Amino acid sequence: MPKTKKDVAKLATEARENELLGMASQAKYEQRHTGLISYMRTLRRIRAKDPKPSEDDVCLYLDHLRKERSFAPKTLWSAYSMIGKILQVRHSVDIKLWKRIVDQLKKYEREGGAVKKAGTFPQKVIQEKFAIPADPTDHEWVRNLCLAVVVYYGGLRMCEAHNIGQKDVTVATEGVPGHWITVRRGK
Repeated sequence: MPKTKKDVAKLATEARENELLGMASQAKYEQRHTGLISYMRTLRRIRAKDPKPSEDDVCLYLDHLRKERSFAPKTLWSAYSMIGKILQVRHSVDIKLWKRIVDQLKKYEREGGAVKKAGTFPQKVIQEKFAIPADPTDHEWVRNLCLAVVVYYGGLRMCEAHNIGQKDVTVATEGVPGHWITVRRGK
């Protein structure tokens, strides 16, 4: 139970932050804000106990993340969003009005970055698994062919295809004859 006005104010601030940031993601937002403040300290740009970062501070921090920590442009946009939300909640600052930051992030996008692409099955594996066998009724070949069709037309990722097990395939008992495949971890 809070005893002083200061305790009540602290509890109210925490409740407001929890409501605006969400309990599950608050740690990530806090981590990004702490990184910004730590970086400002290394540059000796802090003069107050609870500093209010400026547009220059955020620009320098994002530049640091890009050049020294090799953050991809998409990750920098996430960092920008988190920093913006923290500054909005704690300092009533709207960084969307700081146009230089957005210009800087767009510049990083134009320069390019490491884009992660989904893995693909190598051609050798496809030829080995789906080459027409001497006996076209071979159950393993039929299974692999069906799996390839499901993966391709279902738009599944490799990890989703690898997660399909025998327990996920059931034989239809009523209606249209065939098999049903359940993908447990969808997109």
